[in-house]
Amino acid sequence: RKADPLRAMKLDIVDGSFTFLVTATPGTPDHARISWTLKTLQLNHRSTLVRQRRVAYDAYRRWLDEVEAAHRAGDAGEEGRLRADLADQNQPVVWAEMKRQRADLPDVDALLTAAPQVLAW
Repeated sequence: RKADPLRAMKLDIVDGSFTFLVTATPGTPDHARISWTLKTLQLNHRSTLVRQRRVAYDAYRRWLDEVEAAHRAGDAGEEGRLRADLADQNQPVVWAEMKRQRADLPDVDALLTAAPQVLAW
């Protein structure tokens, strides 16, 4: 329960598949654990799950647009509301991967650069 699965896998956002890829070295316990989990839970093969990740990505992008606009306008109240909204978003792994893969997602990187405070939220 304390293991961070994102150490051993990543969500393929850049190519738009929204499936998980094993990044752990083959032959390691992490590789075996993540491979087993992906296969057993069918995390990449249940279309509903993949679709939910795509929908979550779009929602996080819209949310980031709103945060950036509030930040640019200096509207601290709106920023506070949006910060509170983050906890209610679905698919937190999508948000974690957006932050981690920002260098490969130019639109996300631009928004995070414009409103860097969200990285600490």
